[in-house]
Amino acid sequence: WQELGGFDNKFFLWFEEVDFCKRVNLAGYEVWYDHHISLVHIKASSFSQISATARHRYFMKSLVRYLYKHVGLVSAGLVWLLSRPWFIVSYFYDHIISPKTSQAD
Repeated sequence: WQELGGFDNKFFLWFEEVDFCKRVNLAGYEVWYDHHISLVHIKASSFSQISATARHRYFMKSLVRYLYKHVGLVSAGLVWLLSRPWFIVSYFYDHIISPKTSQAD
């Protein structure tokens, strides 16, 4: 854990574990998965406070960061570019069509 610097705190909500596992593999260690073990969030207070648009924005930001860090600028840039239309539509829906039912970003 310390040798690899732990989680990269530049990720927010998503991909910090994926990034860490990638770095574990790159350092020559193995990552094991046991489907018999599970963790359950009893109360997802982080998610209940933000809109679907904001959650998707955080997801995409972390995905693009991961791709940039481990795959390259072209892949990260392409994903970022292709995600733009979704943000425009979802913002329009959250703030114009359904502002009363949407939660604040």
